[in-house]
Amino acid sequence: TRLWEAIEPETEQISDLFGADSAFPVVLVGSSYSANPNWSFAEFLKAHLAVDVLNVAEEGQGPGTPMFKYLESDEFADEKPVLVIWEFPTRYLAQDLLWEAAPASKDPSRLALQKPQRTEETIQ
Repeated sequence: TRLWEAIEPETEQISDLFGADSAFPVVLVGSSYSANPNWSFAEFLKAHLAVDVLNVAEEGQGPGTPMFKYLESDEFADEKPVLVIWEFPTRYLAQDLLWEAAPASKDPSRLALQKPQRTEETIQ
């Protein structure tokens, strides 16, 4: 069995890589694959993008719940990231469970996501 671990290089970080001075210019949202430190996905991104990465992925919640929580959070309301990476296992694409995770927003202007309507055109 091989284990891979992302190790941050000992170089100066480029603080303006994405053209922003955000505390966390990159946010990682996703499932257990991103949340589990054994996979080193967030550390890999941080090392190779040379910026801080805020990891809001959660184990056991699928990809939807962490995204909806993040979009409703004060962190997102106060400071928008330059890039959001949404790790999303493809098996969730056909499941209604993803959209059932959407909270009833307290402030509709903060979160305007709705379950897409399925038509024959979208199924093909």
